[in-house]
Amino acid sequence: MIFNIQLVFDCADPDEVMRFWGPKLEYNCETANMTAEGLREWRKDFPQFDGRGRIDDADARRMPIYIQTVPEPKLGPNRLRLEISSPDEPLGEHTDVEGNEYAVVSGEAPQLRTMVFDCVDTGRMLEFWAAATGYTESNGRLDAAPGSFRIEEGALVCNDERIPDEIAPWVIGFADPKSLPDGPVHDLIPGIGFRRTGEPKRFKNRLHLDLRSLHREQERARLEQLGATVLVWNGEHVMADPEGNEFCVG
Repeated sequence: MIFNIQLVFDCADPDEVMRFWGPKLEYNCETANMTAEGLREWRKDFPQFDGRGRIDDADARRMPIYIQTVPEPKLGPNRLRLEISSPDEPLGEHTDVEGNEYAVVSGEAPQLRTMVFDCVDTGRMLEFWAAATGYTESNGRLDAAPGSFRIEEGALVCNDERIPDEIAPWVIGFADPKSLPDGPVHDLIPGIGFRRTGEPKRFKNRLHLDLRSLHREQERARLEQLGATVLVWNGEHVMADPEGNEFCVG
């Protein structure tokens, strides 16, 4: 079972990506709201995080975003891009500090609304990702079922499975589940959308999804049966969907 989905950026400068996306999406995150100088000072005390970053929401309303440095440059358009709502940013197509494409739609508050795959066969991709994630289909997009991710009596529960106490804080932004009231968490989880294009995938995406499971090897077998392929399974656990989009099983 997949108990959580995490968005991951490959990048050249994780601090700049954090500082761009954290405030834009109104994450309550200390590091994402630091100045560039403040982040440099913070990293001196935490060298174990060199080359990496996370945007965590202390309010537990938004899913974590993980950011990692990679050596290769961005070579072409991403096949996975973000759609955000904003009350004041111009509508339409934009790029972030590292050239990653995203779209702005109207909305009363800044929010990551949808993670959109460009694809040749939207029906096949919807079928795969619905089965892979357990998300529910409606009008050509996928969304987490309401209340599927919640706190119950101090424990994190996803799809009726309790997440071990030692893992739960990492999933919800290092917050202690016992400190949170019963009820839904990450209630602003973005959906997954699909946009038809005539072009097949040519370049590695700079954005991908991490699927988190308590049973990684079982998930590998299940995902292969659904049409995924294994790219790397040695230290890293990287697979590709039916159109070659990379994702990880964590």
